Amino acid sequence: MNTTTYTFTPDAGQCATTTSMTITVNSATTPTFAAVAAICSGSTLSALPTTSTNGITGTWSPAIDNMNTTTYTFTPDAGQCATTTAMTITVNPADNAVISYPQTTYCIFNNDATPSITGTTGGTFSSTPAGLIIDAVTGLVSISTSVAGTYSVNYTTAGICPVNVSTSLIVDLCIGISEISNSTIKVYPNPTANTLTIESSILSVDRISLINVLGDKVVDVNTYGATKSIINVSDFAFGIYLLQLHNSKGEVIYTQKISIK
Repeated sequence: MNTTTYTFTPDAGQCATTTSMTITVNSATTPTFAAVAAICSGSTLSALPTTSTNGITGTWSPAIDNMNTTTYTFTPDAGQCATTTAMTITVNPADNAVISYPQTTYCIFNNDATPSITGTTGGTFSSTPAGLIIDAVTGLVSISTSVAGTYSVNYTTAGICPVNVSTSLIVDLCIGISEISNSTIKVYPNPTANTLTIESSILSVDRISLINVLGDKVVDVNTYGATKSIINVSDFAFGIYLLQLHNSKGEVIYTQKISIK
């Protein structure tokens, strides 16, 4: 382990003198390498250098693993008077998150939609394209103030290894049923300030509902198949309402936007 001088002493009767020899023991060199920063699971991990910063060549084992934290051992090539060395590369797991809303499609008059998050919480929300009114922190969607359309709601986690997940959300005007026929159902006047008259010449209307932008039913009355009904709206707040007409089975057979001024 150390440089040492050795003395040779002849056996008696040989008429010979002692002599000495020094054997030099060089200290083994420890290969040095620049540390490799931690990565996220699945990220690119380059091959480790085969020459140390102090000039020692050799090989690493085991093979590079970009999915798990691993300690790698460097073995110098023969004849360099160098020792082995080790390096640990930390691989951090990626965040895991799934988001969803209670339903995929909402009518413009529905209440706000609140997401559920499975996995990593504390991230931020966004949406594309523009038009969806969404809270970046909670993911709460204001359905009634959003623009009708199909959106991608995105959620990005805030951990060391963030992920971005998305889900689809549709805001629908829900007025397609109103195309039945103006000759079949008449609603007037619209806009209105005092009363709203609904006439049905063919379809049997058994219930009338009027829904505000918060999704609350401000009118929900049975009409028992009446061909003409008059609703007093003079006490209602100004704004846009959704009129729904139902048949005897409770099915919506007609919808129309109503403006109260």
